[in-house]
Amino acid sequence: MRKLLNAALLLLTVFSMTSCLAGKFMCNYALQPTPHGVDDVERTRYKADSLLAGSTAWYDNLKNQGILKDIYEDGYNGKKVHAVYAPAADPANANGTAVVVHGYTDNHYVFLYLVRMYRDELNYNVMVPDLQYHGYSEGDAVQMGWFDRYDVEMWADKAYQIFHNDFTVVHGVSMGAATTMMMSGDNLPDYIKAFVEDCGYSSVWDQFTTNLHDSFHLPPFPILYSASRVCKKR
Repeated sequence: MRKLLNAALLLLTVFSMTSCLAGKFMCNYALQPTPHGVDDVERTRYKADSLLAGSTAWYDNLKNQGILKDIYEDGYNGKKVHAVYAPAADPANANGTAVVVHGYTDNHYVFLYLVRMYRDELNYNVMVPDLQYHGYSEGDAVQMGWFDRYDVEMWADKAYQIFHNDFTVVHGVSMGAATTMMMSGDNLPDYIKAFVEDCGYSSVWDQFTTNLHDSFHLPPFPILYSASRVCKKR
């Protein structure tokens, strides 16, 4: 009986250690992907042009003219966060302001086709942030939208201070869409009038469950449960 108990204890110990290590790996894999930030700019610029040809040339042209500008602010947790902004094509008759929020492992470059649509076709002012751990923003890990919403709310307020327009739409894609959904439930200023949720997710747990299955052909137990504990401790 004692040998059986010792064997069971050994198996339990091995299982716990393996689960813990796998959880740490999953947490790092999902929330601290590499390359990221400034090291990933060239890939995302290429992606922007693949979605709409000429996007980065349009971006660079506005930058060179001093129309599109960089801005840095303190994020919700004290990290420096970055965005770019530009007035509408016809500023005196701007129809509103659009805050365009990118997705997982992307940055402000990727969805320039949306930024161009809002600015050039709809005559909106635009504010385009880099979420934490993306682009030129600081950050220790991907926030998956829940905490990102605080920074996006700050950027919406900053856009209002710059443009003084009473109609703001927040348009998010993928993780940016999840950020937008989460933000929509907060107590927001009256000038935020609309939200566009493009391919977001309502549950990070469900999203990671799907990714774990698709990438590694594994069920959520025990790895995802262990990863959740690791993330909460961090």
